[in-house]
Amino acid sequence: MGTTPSPGVDDRAADQPYPLIRRPITVGGLHLPNRIVMSPMTTYGLADPDGASNDRHRAYYDRRAASGIGLVIVESAMVHPSGQCWPNHLAVHDDRFVPGLAQLASTIKRHGPAAVLQLHHGGRVAVAELSGRPVLRPRRSPPRGDRSPPRCPTPTSTRCWRPLRRAHDAPARPASTASSCTWARPTCC
Repeated sequence: MGTTPSPGVDDRAADQPYPLIRRPITVGGLHLPNRIVMSPMTTYGLADPDGASNDRHRAYYDRRAASGIGLVIVESAMVHPSGQCWPNHLAVHDDRFVPGLAQLASTIKRHGPAAVLQLHHGGRVAVAELSGRPVLRPRRSPPRGDRSPPRCPTPTSTRCWRPLRRAHDAPARPASTASSCTWARPTCC
């Protein structure tokens, strides 16, 4: 008793264990050639020191996209410099990153998978020494490790709320920047 694949589906899929994994699927308007997903895994150091995608970074994703997966979710990309968590953290907070991100999306998509970018701000786990900016975190949130980021003096302090508002509004620009790079869609975490 065999399964008859749909038109355009790899005929070998019916003969393999878990035949559905190789079948195309549409999720929220995003068409995937199969159901295999590469989750976002931080490359820790493949991007440039300023966060730009470079040839080495794109080669990493090129090898994975060529493996036959249906969706590549690219590692966290910082939406604001104050959210940097490690050296060479991929960035999307400025238009100067558009060329590298556009090349990265094209590199992935030329092999067939859809490409999605994970947007990220480090919050209390960001490292002030890397960005040269104060870490923004909720008042009662304990610092991570031995770091001691600044606390807001009072809940209504403008010294606290102005930078928090700027950081809160920051994802809108990176999302539009990422969309202009032919990504399937950016995702926020």
